[in-house]
Order: sequence, then C-alpha cells, then structure tokens
Amino acid sequence: GSGFSFRNPVHFNSLSDPESRDMYHETSEVIDSLFYHPSHPPFLAMRLIQRFGISNPSPRFIERVATAYSTGLYSQISTGEYGDLGALVAAILLDDESRQVVLDADPLFGQLREPLVKVIAFFRSMGIQYKLPLHMPTLLSTESLIGQGSYESPSVFSFFLPEFAPSVGAIQSAG
Repeated sequence: GSGFSFRNPVHFNSLSDPESRDMYHETSEVIDSLFYHPSHPPFLAMRLIQRFGISNPSPRFIERVATAYSTGLYSQISTGEYGDLGALVAAILLDDESRQVVLDADPLFGQLREPLVKVIAFFRSMGIQYKLPLHMPTLLSTESLIGQGSYESPSVFSFFLPEFAPSVGAIQSAG
C-alpha cells in the first residue's frame, strides 16, 4: 500500500443497522425540535430585520414578521406552511414600518453603522477620487482615531453584536 490515508474517511450510514438508524432519527428530531421551537420565529425575524437595515425594530414589527413566518401568510405572498421564508422577507420589506418615510427623521429608526463604514460613507459623499487605480488609502492606522481599524472587526458577522445599544442616547433610554 501507500503511505497516504484520509484524515476523515468516508463513512456510509446503514439504515438497517439499529444504531445508525437511531442516530439518523435522533438527529432529525433535534433539528425538528429547534425548527418548531416557539422562540425560533421571533429570533429569526429579529435577526433578519436587523440585517435588512433596521437595528431597533419595534416589538409589533417583530411580531408581524414572526407571524408571517409561522403561518406562511403575508398579503398575496404565501404558501400557508410553517417556515415560509418568502412570507418572512415579504413581511420585512412590505411592512409599513420599514417603508414609511416619516420614520427616517426618527433618531431611533434605521441602522447603526460601524465606525469604518461611517468614514467610507463620508469619503463617498465628498466625492473622493483616486489618481491611480491601485493607489487607494488603506486606513490601517485608524483604530486609535475612530475605534476600528481596517480588517480589525472583532467578529466576521459585524462590528456590533445584534443586541448592542449605545451607552447613551435615545436608543438606550427606550430600552
């Protein structure tokens, strides 16, 4: 033979073997219990609303989106089945709370930007131009100035945790 071996060899489960069959069914039951848990729809609704741009959604908005996910019904977009992501996304995008222009003036509405994204948005708004395509500022030494350096986010998901609220201001006082 050769000196090579697989670190994780291929393993085929036999459903006729009682232990493998039980493992398959137990894994399926664990996934089902997580999927049908009562906290799953509100949790998923909250996280997706935050990813679609509203950092501090109202409890009523979360409830409407979670209900759309649970029932599979929202307006004309529906399958009527539990776990309908189409109804969930439609509820987020088509709900009055995410579309009202009047909410743009509300300091509690919108999404909190991380420090580096704010700086880049400022540069874009000022119409920054680069003389050479490969000569762009790196912003590598900005951590002491703005609190975040390039490529220095504490997590791959976001600079802020989903439950983050500023220590002072209207969002913190609102709870």
